[in-house]
Formats: sequence, C-alpha cells, structure tokens
Amino acid sequence: MNKPIKLTLNILIAVAAVGLFLSLIVFFSSVQYAGREVEDPVKTEMGVFEYKLKHKAFGEITSSYFTDRMYSMEAEEGLEKTYLMGDYANTAFLALMYAEKGDEAKAQACRDKLEVLRGQLEEYADSVEEIDRVLSQYSTQ
Repeated sequence: MNKPIKLTLNILIAVAAVGLFLSLIVFFSSVQYAGREVEDPVKTEMGVFEYKLKHKAFGEITSSYFTDRMYSMEAEEGLEKTYLMGDYANTAFLALMYAEKGDEAKAQACRDKLEVLRGQLEEYADSVEEIDRVLSQYSTQ
C-alpha cells in the first residue's frame, strides 16, 4: 500500500482506539449510578415547599405557583397544597390591592375566594395567618 495512505489509516485507527477507550471509561463510570434509588419528585417539591413556609418565603411560594402553572394548570397528585398556598398568597395580595384602589367589588370577590381557600388550607393555618399579618402591615385602611 501507498505510504501516505497507510499513515492516514494508522492515525484514524489510533484516534478510533482512543475514542473507544474514553467511551468505555464514561460507560463504566456511569454504571455506579444504575442501581441508585430515584428520588420522588413530589417528596422533593413538598420538602422545598415546607422549607419556604418555615422561612416565610411567601413571595417564592407565589413565584413557584405561577411557574408551575405555566406547565400544568392542575397540580400533580400530592402537590395540591402548594398550588393552594400560592393561590392564597396571590389572592390575598390582590384583595389588598383592589381595596387600596377602591374597587370594592373585586376586593370582595378576592375575600370570598380567600375564605374558600382558608377552608382548604386548615393544616397550614399558621402560614395563612402569617400571610394575612404581613399584608395587613402594608394596608393603609
């Protein structure tokens, strides 16, 4: 065979061998993760939600509520309380805003919705009261 062609083929074989060797390293290093337990996304999300409640990060709860609703209007099974709490915080803010602007009809509609949401969030009554307390500090009425 021609010397330049033989040299080119030898280089290609060497590159292929190095690529195969690197692929095997990546493959065998990923095998260690094959048998690991996959975390439950609902459990993880509820943990984050509880952390935000503990630290009174109601703005982050509301932000997560709207972000999650971009993907699905209905909460995943087990995450209904996160949607309810985000909806409560947002509705409480809207009720305050409408009352400040003098739109009593919309403010009353929000207050009615808040009563329904309060009934669904009985286990988070402390957080609901905290949201109301924080927002009442900003009220000028």
